[in-house]
Amino acid sequence: MEYFELASIEHSCIAIVLFIIVLIDTYRTFNRSIFSVRLCTFFILNIIYTSLELLITYLDEVHIANIYLLYFICAALLVTKLAIKTYLFLCTEYVIKSRITRSFKLEFFCLIPSILTSLLVITSPFTKWIFKFHEDTFSRGQFFFIYQTVSLVYVAACIVHAFIRTLRTKNINDNKMYISIIVFLTIPYIISIFDERVWTITVALAVLSFYLIIQHDNLSKDALTKLNSRQYLKYDILKMISVNWKSRLCLLMIDGDYFKKINDNYGHLEGDKSLIRIGEAISYATRNLYNVTSARYGGDEFVVCFYENGENTASHIANQIKEKVVELNLKDDSPYDLTVSIGIAYYDSSIKSVDDFINAADMNLYEHKKGRT
Repeated sequence: MEYFELASIEHSCIAIVLFIIVLIDTYRTFNRSIFSVRLCTFFILNIIYTSLELLITYLDEVHIANIYLLYFICAALLVTKLAIKTYLFLCTEYVIKSRITRSFKLEFFCLIPSILTSLLVITSPFTKWIFKFHEDTFSRGQFFFIYQTVSLVYVAACIVHAFIRTLRTKNINDNKMYISIIVFLTIPYIISIFDERVWTITVALAVLSFYLIIQHDNLSKDALTKLNSRQYLKYDILKMISVNWKSRLCLLMIDGDYFKKINDNYGHLEGDKSLIRIGEAISYATRNLYNVTSARYGGDEFVVCFYENGENTASHIANQIKEKVVELNLKDDSPYDLTVSIGIAYYDSSIKSVDDFINAADMNLYEHKKGRT
């Protein structure tokens, strides 16, 4: 009674365990957000789908062939599998920061094909349009191609959108994320072309790998400014030093001016808002740079390391950061002035370590502040 090419019981059980582990970890570690809800829903749908596969395998073994039960399970399997690909699309759009995720109207518009196709599946016991049974044998209906096409479009949209972002984005860390999305999405579906039975376990392993990448990215970022944390800064700079680009490698040490006065006079909440503005200014100024790493170094200190490219010199980026900080502060109508001081250092043969590189920029920052007083 083979209605689908189903995964083995062992593969299904392993997949369910992996999905449950990732689901629990997502619920415990991610901040409550729309993205975390999307992720949790995606994992739950995979658990439901794999459980339905197990149920069909059990019914096959005990030779239960109630036609109404078969229609219900088949419809549930098809709808759940389509929902998995739909939520996969939504999660991917959140990861790549698509404008679709900024509007519930756009999201709903993107969900219309999935909703209409699911209705076709649900009504198939009566219409036989998507699937039907002859005695206890499953067969595809005349409009089954609609189901396949919609499913393929959601997956293809994820891959194409991630690929376009990879071509357009110049930030190395973002590119790693986009490439991982492409790999995560393509491998299970390429493998399933040759053997549909391994689709479930392949998806589970791909989801686990991708989730670990997301978690690594999440843990390596400063919770307040959304820049990288100090934890991976030296590792990133060391990698950039090891790559012998023709352009000059430079490092900016950025420090908030009179930050203690802001905290003392206006409270730590305003101090946090000031740090967020500095982080936003850094992200804005470095958005078009190749091979760049930026991080909150500690307190009100930030570090940006990158290769100069054309007009994107160290002094130009430093001025952009300064101007953007002032602009954001005025835009928020803050009751105080917010400015930053920036020290610049260039990598050369006299620098023997990452610490030397950072210290050189820090000394330049100190001289800059000293000359201003």
